[in-house]
Amino acid sequence: MSFFIASSPHAHNRKSTPDLMKWVAICALPGLIAQTYFFGWGTIIQLVFAITLAVIFEGLVMLARKRHPFSALRDNSAIVTAWLLAVAIPHSPLVDFVHWYLFCHCYCQTPLWWIRTKPI
Repeated sequence: MSFFIASSPHAHNRKSTPDLMKWVAICALPGLIAQTYFFGWGTIIQLVFAITLAVIFEGLVMLARKRHPFSALRDNSAIVTAWLLAVAIPHSPLVDFVHWYLFCHCYCQTPLWWIRTKPI
């Protein structure tokens, strides 16, 4: 007896990672607007700093791996990670974003990349 193998019922079409990340950023806009209303323009400054820092670090890590930086930056995951960190840590020193993004990238994302690419 053969079984019909189907994808999950909620996955009707294939969406790319950059499209999904753009939708996450769009859906986070109301929260950013509310946080800017309650906490002031410092939220926007932190967001711009965090996104700039994330793009620079992602590019540097890809150069250290001897890969093209735009291949990793194309999926917008660094931007979404920076956005979520900027919204989750309101009015903290900007140096905290350096520590938190390095933690997220070096201790979470990079080991997962290494595990996925190395055969066991």
